[in-house]
Amino acid sequence: MNELMNGILVHLGLTFYLQTFVTSDCSGRVNFGGCEIPITDAPWTVGLVSRIDKRFTVETPFCTGTIIDANWILTAAHCTVKYRKDPAKILVIAGADHKTDFKNLTIVQRRTALKIHVHPNYVADFGLRTPDASLIYVHTLIFTKRVMPVKLWDEKWPGEEVLVRCEAFGWGLVANRYDHEHIVYTNSLRKTVIRALHGLCPCLNRRVIQIQLICSHPSSEGGICSGDSGGPLVCNKKLAGVAYAAVAGNCRFFRWWTETPVQLSRNYESLALRMPGTRFHKAL
Repeated sequence: MNELMNGILVHLGLTFYLQTFVTSDCSGRVNFGGCEIPITDAPWTVGLVSRIDKRFTVETPFCTGTIIDANWILTAAHCTVKYRKDPAKILVIAGADHKTDFKNLTIVQRRTALKIHVHPNYVADFGLRTPDASLIYVHTLIFTKRVMPVKLWDEKWPGEEVLVRCEAFGWGLVANRYDHEHIVYTNSLRKTVIRALHGLCPCLNRRVIQIQLICSHPSSEGGICSGDSGGPLVCNKKLAGVAYAAVAGNCRFFRWWTETPVQLSRNYESLALRMPGTRFHKAL
């Protein structure tokens, strides 16, 4: 079982914060969030929608997730923690370009969550100090050009002064205002290009935290927002983190949580060995 997780993410405790600037402020009077893309550009990206009573509200995903295996979706713990006792309230939608595809079963694959496993060290409301990641178990996905697992990060970050081109994907907000009177969710999957820099992010002065940061450079195209949480940060075509919106002082950040292969394999014993009967394979 450790085979998959040995390569899944990098740097335990290396938390990625994607700082937003004026053009990508989640609460500002702006548009943000990159450009529309076809699902074939990011076939590992899924939308998570919630069920009210017996019906799913398939119009708007509340979070985004990443396919890491035919049966497993990686997302943020804060997206799933309240559903742990009733996972069937989450529907995973894979293979969709647009929201209009969500009910089209000739295009998309829909899977009801069967199990949810939140990282054993996750503590709600601990913000920057907690590993915000969880796994959703679903019936086996059929891999196609629209539905595929992501490759897993197995590298070291090149250094604090090195900018790395990364991409964020999600189904979140594309427009908002401080008064929340004008909130617009995307109708399609979107990609934002991030120039990621490790260390020394503004608004956080604790060195112990600074060492754990990757911030977006001001030249980045934009940011992500509500609905993008739990989505993938992909660097060098490999999954490097899980998105989480965070705020520190007057600066807004997006958090990316990752783990080293060795440390993650240890944590995985407590996190995922409780998921019996599944054989894991590395992403192709």
